[in-house]
Amino acid sequence: MRNIIKVTILILCGIYSVSTANAQLLKRPRVLLFANGAYASPSNDEMKKAYKNGVAVEFGGGIGFGKTMLVGTIGYQAYSNISNLSGIPNGTLKVNPLKIGIRQNIIGPLFVLGNGGVAIQSYSKSDAKSSNFIYELGGGLKLGLFEFQLTHNSWKQPGASANSSALLFKGGLAFKL
Repeated sequence: MRNIIKVTILILCGIYSVSTANAQLLKRPRVLLFANGAYASPSNDEMKKAYKNGVAVEFGGGIGFGKTMLVGTIGYQAYSNISNLSGIPNGTLKVNPLKIGIRQNIIGPLFVLGNGGVAIQSYSKSDAKSSNFIYELGGGLKLGLFEFQLTHNSWKQPGASANSSALLFKGGLAFKL
C-alpha cells in the first residue's frame, strides 16, 4: 500500500512538472524592434582631445521570454576631428558597431543592457581602417512607443594607444510585438 501511494505521488509530481514546463515553453515570445538617434560625447581624455561630440543612429531588434531579451544592433557613429594626435589619422572618425547582448527589464519601464561586438572603423581623410571589439553598458526607459537610453561605449581605434570611449544619449522609437 505504501509503495502505491509513493508511486502515485511521484507520477502526479511528474505530470505537474511536465505540464508546468510545457506551459512555459509554449509561451509566446516577445519581439522588440527599435530605432534610435543619439548624441555622442567622447568620455576619455585621448578621445576628448582629438574629437568633437558626435552623432549616431542605431537600429535593432530582440526576442525574449519574460523580462530578459537577446538583442542585436547595427549602427553608425561619426565624430568630427579637432586635432591630429600622434598616431591617430585625420578626419571624421566613422564607427559602424555590430553588437549582440542582453536587455533586462527591471521595474516597469526601466531596463539595463549590456552588448558586445565589433566596431568597424574608418576615417574620412585616411586609409586607416580596423575592426575591433566594442562593448556597451547602460540603461534606459521605455514609455509607450518612445525609448530613451544612456549608454557607455568603448573600443580601440587604429593607431590609438588607449581605448576610445563615449557616452551616448539615445532617443527613438521601440515597438514590442
